Amino acid sequence: MFIKNVLTYQYNYAEYIVTDGKYDLICICDLVPFPPESKGPEIGMKIADISTFTFGRMNTNKIEDDENKIYLIEKGSRSFDYYLQAKVVDKEKALVAIGELIIEIDDEFPKYLENGDFVGFEVDRLDCSLDEDSYLLGRSEMMDSEEGKSRESNDATSQSSLWTRLRRKKKNKQTKSHWTAVQY
Repeated sequence: MFIKNVLTYQYNYAEYIVTDGKYDLICICDLVPFPPESKGPEIGMKIADISTFTFGRMNTNKIEDDENKIYLIEKGSRSFDYYLQAKVVDKEKALVAIGELIIEIDDEFPKYLENGDFVGFEVDRLDCSLDEDSYLLGRSEMMDSEEGKSRESNDATSQSSLWTRLRRKKKNKQTKSHWTAVQY
C-alpha cells in the first residue's frame, strides 16, 4: 500500500489517495508531523495501515451469495464515506482486504465471521498512517557540515521516538475520539 496522490497536506493532517496498484481509496492521515524543513508526504511513500472510522455503530454484513463475493469500492455522497466489500483475512485482528489494501475494522467485529468470508460495510471515513521508514525517509537531505550531521541525527532520533509514541497512542486508544499528533 502506498500513496498514489497527495490531495492536501498541512503539518499534522493529510488526505491521500492510497493504492495497491489496482484499487484506490481516499484516506485521512493525521500522523504526519514532518519537520518544517521536510518536503512532507510524497507519492510512493508506504502506508503502514488503514482503519475504519464511523460516527455510530458500524454494520458489518456477511455476503452469502457467491455472485456477490467481489471486491467493491463505492464512493458515498459525502466527502470521505464509502460502501466497501472485502475479504476477511484475519478475524482475530479484524482485518479485511480489498486486493492488497488491508483495512482494520475499528469497531466490534462479528464473531461469526471466518477468514475467507466476504463482508460488506459502510464507513464515514478511512484513516491511515505512514510506514515508519517512509516517515523517516521523508526528511530533508542531510546537511554537509558536522554540526548539521549531528543535528540531523538528533532530529531523526526525536522523530523516531515521536513516531513510537504516536503509534502506541493510536494502538492503545480506547474510544473513537479524534486526536492529533503533538510533539512533546
